[in-house]
Amino acid sequence: HIADLGLNAELITHFESGSIRGKFGYFLQSIPTLIDTESPFDFKIQLNGKTMERSGILLAIANARQYGTGAVINPNGILNDGKFEVLIFKSFDVIEIIRTIYDQADLNSDFVESFTTDHVIVESAHPIPFQIDGELMERTKKVEAVVTKSKLKIALPSSSL
Repeated sequence: HIADLGLNAELITHFESGSIRGKFGYFLQSIPTLIDTESPFDFKIQLNGKTMERSGILLAIANARQYGTGAVINPNGILNDGKFEVLIFKSFDVIEIIRTIYDQADLNSDFVESFTTDHVIVESAHPIPFQIDGELMERTKKVEAVVTKSKLKIALPSSSL
């Protein structure tokens, strides 16, 4: 679905320590997150036969289009195309963040850079906050994501064939 390194994972860390849930809880926890953030983060990214270095507040590995909060960060996401997107959000832009809520963010801008692939390796010199589908993982220096095809097998009772 969506995994990310950086600012959103930091926000989830603050959200989990708070007592207010839902979108309002995320909003409240955004203030201490922005004060305490370690961003920008430096990423070394290997995908599509290239290695590149990028800096940003957040790197998302996304197959789905949006977070559970409704923010659309990957309008090009197609769940069953055998690919996923790697999105590097370069800066904290309040207007563009609000536009993600309304599915109007400009993916080819100074705000975000997007790549489509089926395999990526992301590395950092320092451990970065990391989350997968809202679940905090251990801070990490390296993440590798690969699409594996045909892994879901469905068994049907012989009487339904």
